[in-house]
Amino acid sequence: MIDALGKMKYYLIEDNATICEHKSQNPIVKVFPNFSGTKCICMDNTGNGYLFNPIDDTMLFVPNFSPNTNNVLWDIDDPELFVTVDNEKMQTYLYVHVSLEGSQIIHLPEYLKLDDVEKTKAGTVTFVDRDLKPLILKGGFVYSHARSDGIRGQYLQTHSYLNSWRGPSDSDEGHLRYFLQNLALQKYSNCVEVSKVSLKHSLAFFECLGKQCLKFIDLHYAETAFQMCKAVGMVYSIQSIKHETEKYVLMGHISSILFKHDLAQECFMKSSKPELALEMRMDLQDWF
Repeated sequence: MIDALGKMKYYLIEDNATICEHKSQNPIVKVFPNFSGTKCICMDNTGNGYLFNPIDDTMLFVPNFSPNTNNVLWDIDDPELFVTVDNEKMQTYLYVHVSLEGSQIIHLPEYLKLDDVEKTKAGTVTFVDRDLKPLILKGGFVYSHARSDGIRGQYLQTHSYLNSWRGPSDSDEGHLRYFLQNLALQKYSNCVEVSKVSLKHSLAFFECLGKQCLKFIDLHYAETAFQMCKAVGMVYSIQSIKHETEKYVLMGHISSILFKHDLAQECFMKSSKPELALEMRMDLQDWF
């Protein structure tokens, strides 16, 4: 609930007590918690939105948040996926716990070709008829109430091809669309499945998947992907670090594998083994 000063409070009915309070720099005017209350989208009086995690009191700003947002739908099947809803459109977001860039909220784009994955793309918008009021989000499918004929449904633009894929019999273009949408949604098992049956793009799919999995520190699927495209050097590199237990050491090694050497140095310097940064520069013969 929100009090008169714009402070948010978590209230436990069973104990009749306030268990958590959160106050931002600007008064909070709207809150949209998920089903369990473990994550909450807050909107302040300036129209900015951010995700508040009451477990560790962290805040992450939602990019391109619409000040006209009147609802947030959390996906029933994917607890990290949510959409913001205003009078005209829905915008799809994915909450990522771990990546080389730390925790982040991604305004999901729609990739049209493999080269797009390495670029910064604008988030995708799903337009809503004015007659519709979105109510439920499940597996990327939005159930809306229409004044004229009851309940209607539509897929988000980010999920538009997921239910249309025909498996091995689909076209090369269909395989590409299915792969790219699953890659953006971090549904890596589906990416592996389509990569195995795509005759034209198989090796390119696996290489792209492996790099993306490294970026988001999913070493299991990264190793699988590079094994399938026979990138032996990458497989050995992943196997040499996959049992590393220290976060910043692991992130440093992954950054180095991806040729992000400045980021690797930064991670190593934050770890308990800063000498690894020096060793990396020596390996690169970067004596300065």
